[in-house]
Amino acid sequence: MRATSPKPSWLRTLARAVRSTHDRQDLVWELKRRRSGEPALPPFPIRKVMVICQGNICRSPFAERQLAKHCPQLEVRSAGLKARNGDPAQPAAARVGLEFGVTLDDHAAHLLRDVDVEWADLILGMQGWHQASVHRRWPKARERVRLLGDFLADAPHTIEDPWGAPDDYFHGVFEQIARANTRIAELLDTTT
Repeated sequence: MRATSPKPSWLRTLARAVRSTHDRQDLVWELKRRRSGEPALPPFPIRKVMVICQGNICRSPFAERQLAKHCPQLEVRSAGLKARNGDPAQPAAARVGLEFGVTLDDHAAHLLRDVDVEWADLILGMQGWHQASVHRRWPKARERVRLLGDFLADAPHTIEDPWGAPDDYFHGVFEQIARANTRIAELLDTTT
């Protein structure tokens, strides 16, 4: 019997994308972002920002509070596409958030609703499937949706879900979020 060699990482990624709609949407967005470059912010005043992820217990609450610190002129909120209202922040998110000067101890998850989408001037997701979900459910919001990773200079632009991962993985994800928030703050500063 002949031993098989491990598949290259790009082949594993492609195989996952074939099996999973979310992975496929993430891959399509990542390829589009790499080809097209950083998108412009919506062409109207941005005063209210909604940051979204899946459960609203890791990435989006950290991004919300960190962006609010960078841009005190903004009203920033967060929500999750599949959040359970009232869930606290993941303990690792709370611990690592403190390393960035962000407190999540009082966070309570919030499910994204129609009123939240209508409220926001800019909606920031973390993965391609977040953008695809908002486009599908709220097509009128299409021009207001971007991904936070759109504003990262270097790939990967997808901000992966750290749920259940060790603190060092959270730290890497939160570092990506912090870099993207810094870039958004720079862009907003030049447009106001």
